[in-house]
Amino acid sequence: MRENKVDHPGPHQRFEVVISNDEQSEIFLVVATNLEDTRDYFEIKVNGTDEVAKVMAKFSHSYELIAESLRIMNDVMVLLNPRMLTTLSSTIQNEVAS
Repeated sequence: MRENKVDHPGPHQRFEVVISNDEQSEIFLVVATNLEDTRDYFEIKVNGTDEVAKVMAKFSHSYELIAESLRIMNDVMVLLNPRMLTTLSSTIQNEVAS
């Protein structure tokens, strides 16, 4: 479970995140369900062994890092590049401190 973090301070929605990596069917699936309204859910699906391997390698095979990299932007769930997380976090902290 995680909060949707946005580019500025404010109210956050809470989502339950389920990640499935089925090597047999070669599908990687991320589903995030809004805990306040379960009809509100988002999904990312990656097909193919090579593509799934690229995603897992990019996130050091860490499901926790994948969950932390999820964002809801303009009603679309996106998976941020893990290198961007440090930059985004620093930018937000600087704006809040100002």
